[in-house]
Amino acid sequence: MAQLRERCSLDFGLFIFIQMTTYIPPAARLAEIYDKKPLVVMTFTFFSLFPLTFILILNANLLPLAFIIAGLREIGKPARKALIVDLAGNENRGKTIGFYYMIRGFTNILSPFFGGFLWTIFPLEHSFSQHLL
Repeated sequence: MAQLRERCSLDFGLFIFIQMTTYIPPAARLAEIYDKKPLVVMTFTFFSLFPLTFILILNANLLPLAFIIAGLREIGKPARKALIVDLAGNENRGKTIGFYYMIRGFTNILSPFFGGFLWTIFPLEHSFSQHLL
């Protein structure tokens, strides 16, 4: 059991390393070079693809691919935050940014319940998590 725990910790650390090295180097530089909107669209595309990779991956050797996608989902983070600030306007900037994060937090709170509801309707029998059990 201790060996399994050590191995899982090592693997998780490696996966987070893959995720961070995918995200950190290009993110801010790309926001300076290119327009913000395409980077924001890329971000939300990778946000959508990340959970799907866990469903579609049937082999643990492909798991690093999921964490590369996890890193790419943050590539537009600087551009997304700058775009929110730009669109907010000067007089109501604080309220607008606060409202954005309130709505975002509210949807994040509800998403596990929605995911559980979808799981009861469409159980995925061949997902990666099923193969681990």
